[in-house]
Amino acid sequence: MPDPQTSLLGAAILQRLQRMPMSGYELKKRFASSLGFGWRAYDTQIYRELKALETAGLVAGRTDKGGRGPERRIFSMTEQGHVALLDWLESPLEDTWYKSELTLRIWSMDLIPPAALDDLLDGVEGATRSYLEQLDDRRAELRQRYGAPESASDGQGVGNQLILEFDAQVAQLKLAWIDRVRAVARLRTLLSEARRDSAGARARGRGRAPRTDLPGIPNKSDTHASASSRV
Repeated sequence: MPDPQTSLLGAAILQRLQRMPMSGYELKKRFASSLGFGWRAYDTQIYRELKALETAGLVAGRTDKGGRGPERRIFSMTEQGHVALLDWLESPLEDTWYKSELTLRIWSMDLIPPAALDDLLDGVEGATRSYLEQLDDRRAELRQRYGAPESASDGQGVGNQLILEFDAQVAQLKLAWIDRVRAVARLRTLLSEARRDSAGARARGRGRAPRTDLPGIPNKSDTHASASSRV
């Protein structure tokens, strides 16, 4: 971490401010989407963390009248903040896997009715495809501006593009996994229906009178006629 008093979000904010000074509102817009940055945060988190960074001396704020608009605070990274950012970049990585409500629900997919499961997967698939389109558009924009990551003229465009590649690959894997969930669910439904049909057939067979017209099995009328003739 950059500083004992700073969260991981604080490190992400320092990364942004290392590129250019920003107001809290500008930071909020940057963090509103994880496109090309790999981190998302909300207003209250950002302003709370900015205050902590300023208290720790890692960023400095100044008031800007901003022409006709209201006054705003512009934050820039201090020398101490720059050192803290470099220390964090070289510190041991504490990467954690993300939490997913989708996987949490699929854990109990045996309790979800088939139609509801289809609706759930359709919704997630649509959102994921839309997100993938945004990623592709952003990747094309950055490649046009900086060139390919291997040969980009400005190093600041390299990491951004690689994060977009990572997000796109994750989205593609997610779509493939959704197809897998669908296939498993459909096969299990077919097998369940086959078992029910088989059980029903056996139950009907137990309730039917035995056939007496088969070879070697005399019927009641034949037996009665034979007995009468002997008398």
